[in-house]
This record gives sequence, structure tokens and C-alpha cells, in this order.
Amino acid sequence: MIGHIVLKRQILFLIFAAVLCVISCKTTDIGAQNEVKAKEFSTQLESPTPERLIELGEKYREAGDSLKALDYFNTAIKINPSYAPAYTYRGMLYIRIKAYTKALGDLEKAVKLIPEPNPRKSEDLMAYVLYGFCHYQLGNYEQAIFVFLQAIGINPYYADAYNFLGLSYFSLGQYEQALEEYTSAIHFGEVVKGSQDTYYLNRARTYGVLGDYEKAIADFTKSIEFKADVAEVYAERGGAYNLSEKYDKALNDFTQALILESHFTVAYIGCGIVYYNMGKYEESVDSFTKAEKISPSVYVYVGRGMALTRLAKYEAAINDFNQALKLKPMDERIHKMRGIAYLNWRKYREAINDFDESIKLEPNDFETRQGREEAYRALNSNIPDYKFIMPPSKMHAPPIQQTIKEAKTWGEQNE
Repeated sequence: MIGHIVLKRQILFLIFAAVLCVISCKTTDIGAQNEVKAKEFSTQLESPTPERLIELGEKYREAGDSLKALDYFNTAIKINPSYAPAYTYRGMLYIRIKAYTKALGDLEKAVKLIPEPNPRKSEDLMAYVLYGFCHYQLGNYEQAIFVFLQAIGINPYYADAYNFLGLSYFSLGQYEQALEEYTSAIHFGEVVKGSQDTYYLNRARTYGVLGDYEKAIADFTKSIEFKADVAEVYAERGGAYNLSEKYDKALNDFTQALILESHFTVAYIGCGIVYYNMGKYEESVDSFTKAEKISPSVYVYVGRGMALTRLAKYEAAINDFNQALKLKPMDERIHKMRGIAYLNWRKYREAINDFDESIKLEPNDFETRQGREEAYRALNSNIPDYKFIMPPSKMHAPPIQQTIKEAKTWGEQNE
């Protein structure tokens, strides 16, 4: 029995020793492997190639280390100043940090170093598309169009090139041409995988500018089908529904935008506008107030001021118009709206002053002249139950993109 126990202990000891040996061997192997990898990496850096440096630079760029990535791209260019991809990737890095002028210089160099672009070589096509994109970002829309057409000449199936071409035409106010390019982007995006949600979104915005809200809504809906978690798209479709006087659907979209992004100022402004158009002025004021707490803007103060005027809360309305004029002192519409509030509050001289200021800025506005005439008549007649003009019964949504831009600017200034 004792011998059996001893034998068992010996077996356990041997197993334990074997395990230790395996662990030791594995540790040694791992250490050796790491040493080999370190030597390989060191060797690569001792005699690097531009291709390898770009590969490493891209890894750092994707990891968010722009400075380290820039070092690798600079080194690649130093080793081979005629290597086009090095300029392309450095240009891409500059685009990421919004240094578009620097990016433009690099991408122009890359394009010049590609005498005969290869449609099967993605880096060649990328150089042209990014070059056009820089021109677009810098406001050189005609030059951007020229470059994007070159990119399409290299690869006529590249959907993004058509999309950027559409954006350039849109920026020049050539909306019909922009529609054609977005339609091509959608078509080729179906053939070759592309950003379909973006293509439909851009075409929807163009239909909206042209006043074709039905087609705009259809395209916003398609964009949502491809990507259903973008608050901005719901807000834009809500704006189109509002302009189509489909207020319930508009309210649903603005509400969905707030579900996706609870501090989305534009969605609260949208709700305020829709409630105003529905004649629900208290709810309108509440929505504009929520927007103000997140990001005050001209749209917030004017919209709430108009709703407060409708509620006969003239002093509060005038306070809002005052705030709006601090942000945009030369806006004739704000002077007119404040004049209407003063008129209904029976402060006729103040109303006349505002109407005069509005007429100076926009002499051909009939409603402003009508308001001033009524203020003069009321001042002279002193009739207590005189019925005055009111703010328009319908309020249009402000440009969504401009509102978002202003909200972001306010946020950056107040961080």
C-alpha cells in the first residue's frame, strides 16, 4: 500500500516536472520569436522601402497617431521623391486634419507623377478623387468638376466620383446637373458596393432645394433604409414633411431624431416649427426653449419670439427678438417681427422705428410697409380694439445643414 502511494507521488512529480519543462520551452520559444520579430522590424527600419514606410504610416494614421504617420510618409518621400503613393497617402492624412491646402499640393504632385493612370490600381484613382475633393473643400468647384471627370475617365464605374461631381455642381447652383450625377452614383453604387445612403441623401437635398418635396421625401426614406441610425436624416425628412404640410409625419421624424440624439438642437427647432404651424404655440415655445438650453441661435430666438407674439406675450417676445438681433443685427425679418410685436403691444413709436429699419434693409417688403402704415394709423386714431397684423401663420424650417453648422460653432466657442 505504502509502495503504491510512493509510486503515485513519483508519477505526479514526473507530470509536474514535464509541465514545467513545456512551459519553460514555450516561454523560450516565445522569447525567441519576439527577438526574431524585433530583429526583422529593426532590419526593415535600417533599410526601409517607401512601400513599407507607407504601410506603417497608414497603421498609425488609422490608429489616430497623425504625427507618427506623418513621419513615415515624410521619410518615404525623402527616400523616393518620385513615388506617387507617398504623396497620395500624406495628402489623405492632411485631409483628415483638414489641412486642405497642404493636401492639395501633395495630391497635385501625386497626379503629375502618374502619367498613365491604371484603372485597376486603386491608388491611382484615389489620387485623382482626393485631389478633386480638396478643390471642392477649398471652394474651387469648377476645378473640382474637371478633376472628377478625369477620375470617371479612369474608372467610369466609380460611384464616389459621380457623388462628388454632384456636390460640385450643387455648390455652383447647377441643381439639374447635380441630380444627374447623384443618379449615376446611385446606379453604380448598386453595381459596385458604394455609400448608397449618402447618394440618396444628397439627391434628396437637391430635390428639396428645387421644391420637389415628394421626391425629396422618397430619397430621404431610401437613405434611412440603408442607414437608419442617423438623426440628421430624420430631421431633414421632417423638414420636407413640414414644407409639405404633413405635420404629424414631420413631428414623428423630429421625435425619432431626438431618440437617436437627445441633444440634437435642430430636432427641437423642428418640433418648435411644426407645433407653431399646427397652432400649438405653448408646445412651440417649450420646444424652442429646450433648443436654447443646448445651443442658442437666431432660429431659436426668432421662432420662440413669433410663438410668444401669437400668445400675446409681447414683452417676452421682444426680449427674444432683441437676442436674435444681437446675433444678426442687419436682418430685416427680425426687425419686422419685433415691429409686429411692438405694434400688437400698442407701442407704436417703437414699432415704427423697427419697420423703418426693416424697410431700409429691404425696401420692397409689402408686409413691413403695411405694418408701418397701421402703426401710424393706430398712433393717430387711438382706437383701443384696433386689429393688427400678426406674424405669419406658417413657419418654414431653417436650412438644416446651416443650423447644424451654427450649433457646432456655438458649441466649440463655449467648450
